[in-house]
Amino acid sequence: MIKFRSLTWLLVGLLLGSACAQTHSGEEPLVEETAVVEAAAVVEAAAGIEATAPLPTTTPSPTAAAPTAEPTTSPTAVPTSAIRLITDEPIFTGGDLQFVGWSPDGRYLAYFEYTEEQVAESPAEGLRGTYPGTFVFYDTQTGEKCTDYPYSGFFSYEGSDSGAPWRWLPDGQLLLALPDGRLVQTSAPCATETDLTQIFPEPIGSIRATSPNGQKLILQSSSQYWIYDWATQTALPIAEVQPDSFNNLVWSPDSQHISITLAGNYTGDRSPIGGTRVVDVATGAIITQHDWEPANALDGTFGGPVWLNNEEFVVTLSLDQGPFLMNLNGEVQPLLPLLFDETFNPENYWPPLDVYADVENGRYAILRSNEGRDDAAKLYTFTTEGEALELLEGPNVYRLFPDGTVGYGDYSYWSRPIFAADGQFEQRPYGPTPWQLTQNQLFASANSDTIAVFNTATNELVERLQIAGYESGYTLNPLLSPNDQWLAIFINEPRYSLGQALFVIPVPPH
Repeated sequence: MIKFRSLTWLLVGLLLGSACAQTHSGEEPLVEETAVVEAAAVVEAAAGIEATAPLPTTTPSPTAAAPTAEPTTSPTAVPTSAIRLITDEPIFTGGDLQFVGWSPDGRYLAYFEYTEEQVAESPAEGLRGTYPGTFVFYDTQTGEKCTDYPYSGFFSYEGSDSGAPWRWLPDGQLLLALPDGRLVQTSAPCATETDLTQIFPEPIGSIRATSPNGQKLILQSSSQYWIYDWATQTALPIAEVQPDSFNNLVWSPDSQHISITLAGNYTGDRSPIGGTRVVDVATGAIITQHDWEPANALDGTFGGPVWLNNEEFVVTLSLDQGPFLMNLNGEVQPLLPLLFDETFNPENYWPPLDVYADVENGRYAILRSNEGRDDAAKLYTFTTEGEALELLEGPNVYRLFPDGTVGYGDYSYWSRPIFAADGQFEQRPYGPTPWQLTQNQLFASANSDTIAVFNTATNELVERLQIAGYESGYTLNPLLSPNDQWLAIFINEPRYSLGQALFVIPVPPH
């Protein structure tokens, strides 16, 4: 265990799951995302490492390293004649479509519809995101469309704000910040609403992350962040922090604190420099802070924060200090000198540390990637049995994946369990990429004019689908509901990739 000279910090880790720009435990993302928020755990001494066990440096044996050539694993094939031709009527045809997300129970599909007339009003032909559209909740049980919420369909490219105009609550209700300035809570789309507008002195424009215990959310108005208890319908303002679309707000695992990374320095003049503020959820007050410079406010995460446990979190990247650990007392410790015997170089700062933490089993791993480097990747691991430093050599760029594996790849992936230093790298079966944290047992992919649905548990093909009238030139984008009962298929035309049709069909028994 690594120790500080002034005190010993107990190390545990936390694995945080994703979806929207940042995802958090207990939160259902509004938008399906492949980007993942990584959890982290590290500590260091003020002037060096003091360990209860030695830190061996090991290199994987030749049998443990995967070959650089990566053959593709093919799922069990079925005859082409087994393809099912979909002749159902689409639920939409028109000028364009924008997918938003499935409800957690898989009943409702949220998306934007755009008419041909709206698309034609774009200032440039085929330029997506420049027309308003109609926001839709489609009910798979009734086939009805709820269009009561007039959200704008304009795309937003500014910032990495994980906020959204509406979110599903843990009990299945909806919380919606409406364009007319009202905040309402309802049991289902277009059902009777409870108007919460009077709780706040100004309109709420964005609903951010849900706390890990599911009891609170962060809301954002034009000049204030709020901590909102959806069960009691009460709110508490967060003091002294000006909302910004580039800020990153992350709950502690016990839902008692929020660490806020201030974006800073996206104007290029180092003012403001940015930094970290820690908020006490019970009072809304800032209890500690530290100023540091984000490497690039446009990178989406600004280096964290990523909570290690209820007392500590990690900033995986800063331009002036490198990666560091911070606790609720405001104590800060740099990481590169401790774990990897390296000096931080702001001229060669990318990428940030890659971190995986398993709080339940008291272990964590930190990877100094070999991306853009000539030397090996360095994998530091801590478990209840001790700690180790492993070198991962070869031409591959190694990463830590959210499922607890370390590996590499682009289209096909090779990986092994993070903590199995002597384990062999094996090719992953066909299915979602290792970045996708999903509860789905099924996986759907499109190849040319055919959609294939696979069972990831057995790596077997469930069904092949084609849609009449879209056999050539179109792009098929299949999206399974969280319960694997429905398959939404967005069909895009070849010239501008505008969404021409949307089908929602039941998935066969599997």
